[in-house]
Amino acid sequence: VFVSSANFTEAGQERNIEVGLKIESQWLAKQITTHFRHLVDYGLAKRAF
Repeated sequence: VFVSSANFTEAGQERNIEVGLKIESQWLAKQITTHFRHLVDYGLAKRAF
């Protein structure tokens, strides 16, 4: 799982602190994936792709 707040605007590239996180643990990746699916199911987030 790769989670990122990277923002490719001028502010994102020059002033903001942007972060990305790569999860290689299969167990943790599954937990995160389940959490995000629940956010979508409850209308708290939308799929970007």
